Amino acid sequence: MRLVVLGATGRTGLLLVRRALDEGHTVTAYGRRRGDLPEHPALTVVVGSLADQAALASAFAGADAVVSCLGPALPFARSTLMSDTLPVVADAMCTAGVRRIVVLSALGVGDSIRRLSPVMRFAYSTVTRPVFADKRHAEAHLRQSDLDWTLVYPGVLTGDLPAGFPVGPLLGLLTGGRSRGPATIRDLSTVDRIPGVPLVTRTEVARALLLTVTDTTWSRRTAAVL
Repeated sequence: MRLVVLGATGRTGLLLVRRALDEGHTVTAYGRRRGDLPEHPALTVVVGSLADQAALASAFAGADAVVSCLGPALPFARSTLMSDTLPVVADAMCTAGVRRIVVLSALGVGDSIRRLSPVMRFAYSTVTRPVFADKRHAEAHLRQSDLDWTLVYPGVLTGDLPAGFPVGPLLGLLTGGRSRGPATIRDLSTVDRIPGVPLVTRTEVARALLLTVTDTTWSRRTAAVL
């Protein structure tokens, strides 16, 4: 496939780009800088603004799908990144004639929060509330569009817990920074309850993003990565 990755220089985006290239896909990385993106014959790097609809449409031309790994640098800071960006991306996709988009989001956004344990509901309704509200607003716009979308909702990314996170010290003791192993990827609508603190590595999230963008059965569905 010909993929355009937004947020390609971030920690998850970079893993996705490398995995996609390893699996034989052609990738265009669009962002504000080149960062640590590798040199590769199947990789094109386009430096541009996420607010520039014309530049985005040019980058999208000829692509099979767009994958967004965008997100604020801090998971507890006030941000309108997603609600500002996704409508511009959607309009640029329409201009370029591209319909398929996969968006990295998070468990706890929207009504997925009701499936979580009490400690996670508390954390997400306080610590990350502004960021999750922004994601919810942006995703509502996407759901109402004619685009062929998939939302990817991972659990807590290991190694990314902020210092003030209520269960941060406990998780550090429990995990020791180790990977929990392969994640499961399930349709969120089939998940009733998610106990405890669901941990997932960025490597597994990158795998889920690539799987859902290449598998047409994930069209207009939300994938929980646990």
